[in-house]
Amino acid sequence: MSEYENTTNNDANSSLLDVNQLWPINQAALVSGVTTRTLRYYDETGLVKPTETSVGGERWYDWPTLVQLQFVIMLRDAGLSVADIAAIVQPGTHDIRQAIDDKTEDMHRQIAAIQHKLQVLHNLSDLCDDNGDIPQMRQTASNTALAQYGIVAAQQWEQLSDEQRKQVEQAHDDAERHARETMLADAKQWEQLFNTGVSPDSTEAQQLAERIIQEAARTVLPAGQPSAATAPDTDSSSSAMPLSAMLGAIRTALTGDPRFADPCGAALYGSKACADFVNEATRIHAQHVAERFANDARPDSTHK
Repeated sequence: MSEYENTTNNDANSSLLDVNQLWPINQAALVSGVTTRTLRYYDETGLVKPTETSVGGERWYDWPTLVQLQFVIMLRDAGLSVADIAAIVQPGTHDIRQAIDDKTEDMHRQIAAIQHKLQVLHNLSDLCDDNGDIPQMRQTASNTALAQYGIVAAQQWEQLSDEQRKQVEQAHDDAERHARETMLADAKQWEQLFNTGVSPDSTEAQQLAERIIQEAARTVLPAGQPSAATAPDTDSSSSAMPLSAMLGAIRTALTGDPRFADPCGAALYGSKACADFVNEATRIHAQHVAERFANDARPDSTHK
């Protein structure tokens, strides 16, 4: 190719980038990778207005408008809605950095919500037996002691005055706050015990599990499924609660203890292995408690 031809081509390419040049909507859509329908929609919503509109209604776009369109497309591809994009790109009406930061925080909240849903699904999957069923659901529904606890607690709640209900709610809030405060300390003890190499059914592990479960029993609900021995005292308002709170606590218990909200509990206990150790130790303790209750309930059982 001759020097003259190169010069001619370069001049032609330069003319294509003339900021005063206007492109019709079909060419603007083609070079931007969108449809003409999208450009018309952006015009109607005020997101990207054409530089000029002819008497016949044809839209024309100059170079700065095409550049603005690329910014809009980038935000769209990042998952932002038209309203979100409008809040960011409208000149002089918004702090662009603040608008982007606000949307980023919102997306982090959405991610956290999705991660929570995934964790619930993982927890439910772990509850499934070899047949693909969740025996805890059936056991919870048929647990007469749990039903008695919930009904009596709800009846007590209905009998309380507004002031008494506030006092009970405050007591429950205080207990839950205390439980959260001790949770990290408990996790540290579990981690230290795990590092000694003892087994989950060791005396040390079972003693720690018993203490922590007894501590949990001082919160809104007793840990696990209450037996008849843990039914609320009919002369006391300390165990009163709305039935909705009882059912909500059951739902929480089925989908996983809040302290295991992070994947596998590794963040709380330092490792998945330690979290598994805690789960197994508390499961063994709960099984021993259930066996003691079953033995005590037998008609021929003797008490010394």
